[in-house]
Amino acid sequence: MYIPPGHLTARQAADALGIGLGGIRQLVRRGQLHKAGGTERQPYYASSDVTALVQRRPIQRPLTRRSAPCNDLRAELCQQPA
Repeated sequence: MYIPPGHLTARQAADALGIGLGGIRQLVRRGQLHKAGGTERQPYYASSDVTALVQRRPIQRPLTRRSAPCNDLRAELCQQPA
């Protein structure tokens, strides 16, 4: 499928926002993100719209036992949230 320049697939938009595909569907359903084209099963979104969402709602996730930077199963070496 051809994606025009300046547009992102649903997977790329989800990765940029740090959410899953279900989160993208919820943003579309709530009117916070609009489809820029594609098909019903393979939509694409304007990268400017996704960037605006990233800037509006920065992602802040604390490190947990399951985080990529922390592989200690007992969480002794992991940073604990303050």
